Amino acid sequence: MNNRIKIFLGTAREYIYAFYRFTSSAFISLTILVLIGIYLPKAPQVNSIVVNLYYSPINFSIILLFASIYSVVLSHYPNYFFLGTDNSQREWKMSNSKLLMGIVWYKRDFKNDLNAIKLENRINFLRRTLGIFFYTSLFYLVAYTSEINFNWQYSSFYVSLLILIILIIWLYILHVLKNKWKNKYKENLVEISDNNTNIPSKVKKLDDGFFEIKSILKVYVILLILTLILHVVFISYLLINQDDFPYNKTSVIISLICIVFQAVTYIYFRSFRSLLKFVFFNPKSKYIVSAFGGEYIKEFFQNSTIKKRLIIPLISKIRIIGAYSNNIFFLQITALFGFVNVLFLIYINIFPYQSIKINAIVIILSYFFFYYGIITITLKHIIYYLYSNEPRAKKYKNHFALLCLITGITVISLLLATNRFGSNLYTLKEIERHPEKEISISTFYENLKLKDTLYFIGSYGGGMKSNAWTMTVLNKLKLENSNFINNSVCISGASGGTMGLINMSTIWQNNFSIDQTSEMIEKVSTTNMLSLDITHMLGRDLITYSLIPCENCIDDRSSNAMRKYSELTNYNELYDLKNYREHWTNLYNNSNFSYPALISNTNNIKGRQGIALPLKIENKILYNTFYNGANNILELNENKTIGFYAATSTSNRFPLISPAARIKSLGQFTDGGIFDNSGMASALNMYKTLEKIDTTNLFNKKKLIFLNIINSKDLFIKNYLDIENNCVATDAPISSELISILESVSATEKLPIYIKTEIQTIADTNDNIDFKSIYLPHTFTLENVKNIYGEYYCEENEEYIEWMISKNDKIINKLLQKSKFHTKTGAIVEPPMSRVMAEPAFEFMKLMLDYPNLGNN
Repeated sequence: MNNRIKIFLGTAREYIYAFYRFTSSAFISLTILVLIGIYLPKAPQVNSIVVNLYYSPINFSIILLFASIYSVVLSHYPNYFFLGTDNSQREWKMSNSKLLMGIVWYKRDFKNDLNAIKLENRINFLRRTLGIFFYTSLFYLVAYTSEINFNWQYSSFYVSLLILIILIIWLYILHVLKNKWKNKYKENLVEISDNNTNIPSKVKKLDDGFFEIKSILKVYVILLILTLILHVVFISYLLINQDDFPYNKTSVIISLICIVFQAVTYIYFRSFRSLLKFVFFNPKSKYIVSAFGGEYIKEFFQNSTIKKRLIIPLISKIRIIGAYSNNIFFLQITALFGFVNVLFLIYINIFPYQSIKINAIVIILSYFFFYYGIITITLKHIIYYLYSNEPRAKKYKNHFALLCLITGITVISLLLATNRFGSNLYTLKEIERHPEKEISISTFYENLKLKDTLYFIGSYGGGMKSNAWTMTVLNKLKLENSNFINNSVCISGASGGTMGLINMSTIWQNNFSIDQTSEMIEKVSTTNMLSLDITHMLGRDLITYSLIPCENCIDDRSSNAMRKYSELTNYNELYDLKNYREHWTNLYNNSNFSYPALISNTNNIKGRQGIALPLKIENKILYNTFYNGANNILELNENKTIGFYAATSTSNRFPLISPAARIKSLGQFTDGGIFDNSGMASALNMYKTLEKIDTTNLFNKKKLIFLNIINSKDLFIKNYLDIENNCVATDAPISSELISILESVSATEKLPIYIKTEIQTIADTNDNIDFKSIYLPHTFTLENVKNIYGEYYCEENEEYIEWMISKNDKIINKLLQKSKFHTKTGAIVEPPMSRVMAEPAFEFMKLMLDYPNLGNN
């Protein structure tokens, strides 16, 4: 019994050590897999990203094509992260190259160390599972989206987990079969690989082994052909249905099957790559012949029995399949794809607007491949020059060290220079201000006197979702009431809400027809701005900001995004020529002095609000009433200001995705939603300022309406259920100390709740004042409610909540009957809080305008 325990513990230690060695060498691959498999599927924007793939067969083709490369890279690169004593068991080599750098690989030399061989086999198996994890992550990414959109009654997580387990077991079975085969015919394989021309006597001994491995690889070829056929069928299906809703249950199922089949072919390829030369032998291929160690191997394949029993003769003559057994060829193919990937990234960084046509997943994976490749290639060359016994390694070791030193000094010098002198990449360009041409708030007030009803509007932030909802609602209100815009005092926005009100104002200025305006709104709403941001963030902005101390040398991602919006709304000249107040003044004058003040709100990183108000306020009391300690970002030193879209951009700078904008005299500014996500703070301050001007109490004779445009799903649920008033709770949940701190810091509704409560108080105490909100309706589940309120409300009021959920579902489903997409596919694609929105998501948004009592929610 003691011996068994010792054996068990010894084996356990061996496996634990192998797992440790695996994780320590594959930490970059594992990090990427965590991001792709855990973070991405649940990220709000991924829903529209995945749906958009089906509307772009080219993008989906690229994903499926490069998936086979990414899976191999993720499982192969960790080979080179074994440092230290392992390199004494490796013979490092470099392909023929006249440069200091080339294709670096190694041959193992375990010197009959059985323990080392056993350890290497276990680590090899674990490394190969990385590709399976990649495909499972990709499967889960697509499956989870379909689960949400089609409301499938299955857990995509558990299906993905089941597939993962099956594939790993399959890999293990093939791993065992390969090892058994190699051990069984080890002597014959070694003899054939030796420089021994006495081959015929060895042929017969390997006949049986050859046919054993051939039968396994025959399955691989069949699976490979089926996989290719499936991919052709899938892409053809998408192309045929481009005008008829390509995102449907059939296309999703086929795409998932394609991913699974790719994963299976990956398993066979990674398991038997080194043995492909035996089945797909071609004596004219130097890669295949050299993989055996000498051309004498031709005699083996000239055996008549073997030639007759080759699988599919045509395929067996294809050089490239057998050539993959050669490590140099394998690495050269990987390098070729890496080179193509670099060209692709260079192209979209030089021509950033082209990235809008590329799906964000393609760009993210391309950057992963690029940066992972740089790290691996650098490490391989360092190891080569440190450990290789090749003459060229010894000869050029000092040259390579000098190259590394020069490169390191150059990069560090640029970093220090940029840090010392600063990079003005994100500094907003200042232009001339003309105060004499600006409208004062007193003049603005005078032109409000003749209006019976006045609107003070605020729009919530929330990426493209809030951008689109703001435009859609404002346009709807204008169509229903021709005087709505003329009677509006101000429209104040935060983040995407600001973009919505600014884009809508420039679209209206074109004087398009109703249909043209709707088309323009949809075009802006469904433009893929996320890919533009990611391209800059991981590429040109990162390099320029870190290494190039310059001022206005190129446009950063926010500037390019604003330029694209100006192009989409058919108002390009606004981008460079007009400042914020000049543009608004033109709108105001051209609308017979009846146009709302467009207010962009931002956030100074020091904790103060920043405001772009198109009106000048010269009275100090009125100035302090409106700005209330906030930065006035339009009145800068030396009679300077900033451009229309530059000021707008300060409001739409969500951290990480967009950089903080720098105004030289005021500091750095980030997303307006950080300070007040509702946009109502400035609308309230506008009311208070005008109230002080209104010495005749004229406002008391008018109908004043505060209107908040809200796109948040959580806020819709809270308002729709009104649980605090309709339900009873006896025991509120308790969070841990750490969780309570994190929830407090991340809560974005603190100020909006305060502001809206103050407005509601004003409305309750004044008969002529109303406060209304227009919420974007969403479908939701009991789980969504629990995530907002916790279990305590839901357990005690579950019957009421379930009834309200059912009622909401019926209303939304009835509205969706007007959608051809929904009636044909059964999918409900809701708009995400993101910078990308799929066409079905925008259609959902438009239909929600007919939700009952929308303006009274």
